[in-house]
Amino acid sequence: MKRRAVVGGCLALTLSASGCATATDGPLRFEDHGLDYCASTDDGGEGFGVGIPLDHEAGTPITIGRISSSESDGVRIVGAVVVKVRENRIGTTSWPVPESYGGAVVADGTAIPSDEQYDLVVHAESSGPSGGTAGAVTIEYTQGGRQYIADTYTTVRMKRRC
Repeated sequence: MKRRAVVGGCLALTLSASGCATATDGPLRFEDHGLDYCASTDDGGEGFGVGIPLDHEAGTPITIGRISSSESDGVRIVGAVVVKVRENRIGTTSWPVPESYGGAVVADGTAIPSDEQYDLVVHAESSGPSGGTAGAVTIEYTQGGRQYIADTYTTVRMKRRC
């Protein structure tokens, strides 16, 4: 059902002037399949952040849109920020993102230039003490008037102990 909605949306956008493409057609590419991050549900309810590289090597800037997961069972994506990489990439982090990473900005609407390293930090929260999973984090974004959807192949789990 959800897949039809995305395909239908893509079809509608293809017929419009803006166009639509799949993840493999766009400038964001995620080579690592099956990345799985886990955090404890004993974090005091703040959730945690998962870093996803937003590197694209050429072309005009990309503009980040909606961040979501293809499925959610006990863990939900509640927000996302973008952080320019200074020294180290962000794997996982506490939430909110510590100031030591630099200025985090809300992801939705942020333009990411090519040839610079940025991390998208997705905020995940558990809906209860038993935790769960949010799978296949996806990024909707635009570049040069075209809309794209990228599958990051990233799964987020939360449980009492990882």
